Amino acid sequence: MFKILFKKINIPQKYQGDFEVSAETESTTTGMASITYYFHINDKEAFLETNTYHEPIRCNGKYLAKEKDNMLELYFNGKEANCSSDYPNFIIKIVNNKYFIQGVGNEARSIEWVKIKKK
Repeated sequence: MFKILFKKINIPQKYQGDFEVSAETESTTTGMASITYYFHINDKEAFLETNTYHEPIRCNGKYLAKEKDNMLELYFNGKEANCSSDYPNFIIKIVNNKYFIQGVGNEARSIEWVKIKKK
């Protein structure tokens, strides 16, 4: 796997702020497993923190951002195994002043566009 080269970009103002989204992942004997994602995006980078129920906590930390095709791609920028990829971990887009994200939830749901709340 090769590492994508990033030139330092200023993340556009429209993507900056605090975002939150929750995704149910699978049914368990004690309830529905879920992950809540908290993103903080500033002008240079993004940060992710998660809160989970019956799911592992993984890929928290710093993300590099790249704007492509009028969407913001987020790439994990840490050392945790299985988090770094040549493809974006998350993609954020804006449609009619509403924010949507791809990459949340389990593997099956991660290709869906899910509405994300900007705080």
